[in-house]
Amino acid sequence: MNGAVGRAAGHKQENINLKAANVALVKEKAAAVAVLKYAEARREDAVKALEEANLGRARMTKSIEEAKTSYATLEVDSRKELETREEIVADVNQRLVEAATRATKVAEEKDDLANMNANLVADRIWMRNCGVVNYTDADAEVVGHAREAGYKAGYTECLAHVKAISAK
Repeated sequence: MNGAVGRAAGHKQENINLKAANVALVKEKAAAVAVLKYAEARREDAVKALEEANLGRARMTKSIEEAKTSYATLEVDSRKELETREEIVADVNQRLVEAATRATKVAEEKDDLANMNANLVADRIWMRNCGVVNYTDADAEVVGHAREAGYKAGYTECLAHVKAISAK
């Protein structure tokens, strides 16, 4: 019997060892389940964080595209505005050149009129000094023709005609 008792005792010890191993396995399983639950929670947090990051990335990409579009539009608008301003400046410069040309022409015409007036005044004084009192448009025409023909001495001849006409 000793053998059966020894075996029973061995089985009992083995049973105790198995129960202890089973308790240890249950504790390890519980610990593993807790670690698994913690890992699942972390995984879910990581998935949520990844989804939020992807959403943020999508928003950022959209913002970048909008900024590029806005920049391109702004650049086109700026070019158009610059071209418009350059056209305005060119037009103003053209008008300025035209105005300067007109001003030069007006100044020349003013000088011509001043010279003509000075000649008429000189002719009037000369005729008064020569005794011509009435000086008509016809007389002015005769003197003008004489001047155009280059008569300096011709004034005397003209004076004779003018005196003859004014004596009538």
